[in-house]
Amino acid sequence: MGAGRGLSASRPVSIVIPTIKVRAKVIGLGLSRDGRISVPPVRTKFVTGWYHRGPTPGAPGASVILGHVDAEGVGPTVFYDLGELRPGDRIYVRLHSGKTAIFAAYSVALCNKTRFPTARVYGYTSCPTLRLVTCGGVFDRRTGHYLGDTVVFASYVGPAPRLSRAGRPGVSTIIGHIVTGRELNDIKISKRGISLRHGSGKQLTAI
Repeated sequence: MGAGRGLSASRPVSIVIPTIKVRAKVIGLGLSRDGRISVPPVRTKFVTGWYHRGPTPGAPGASVILGHVDAEGVGPTVFYDLGELRPGDRIYVRLHSGKTAIFAAYSVALCNKTRFPTARVYGYTSCPTLRLVTCGGVFDRRTGHYLGDTVVFASYVGPAPRLSRAGRPGVSTIIGHIVTGRELNDIKISKRGISLRHGSGKQLTAI
């Protein structure tokens, strides 16, 4: 399917953000007893949580994935560098269906927790979108909590291409091994293999 229509609903299983070296498992999250969205286990560094009452990544609507920034006794965790993302940086979400939804960040915001933009983050969007959320801003040592949240807004680019030739590895697996920075923005598959190109058009490598 093209980027406009998106992908069929399928729960996310992992997320890769090459620019900030994130590679993490994704689990489903619901609501806690007080009506707030649950959070991933704080003692597990490389796990994020997808709000399962919302759309799946790549399907129409705003899909939300949350992760911790750090924790006492643990140190920096999965979304520690989330605020370092810049427009155009790619985010790869692997789905249970075996497909990978690719997103591009277009905005990064630091929001006060008392004025969190719930409608902007969780509100419906006609096209597939992704929001990544973690704590941010000033740390209040008295309460032991951050006073703000870092939110990354990303738009759907399309599905990662898949090779049909038997015995060849899936493209999403290759992406995880070779994308190292924000220069990579194009993957071309041909009979000769996979060509990787950056913004200048120069070929980086071929597999």
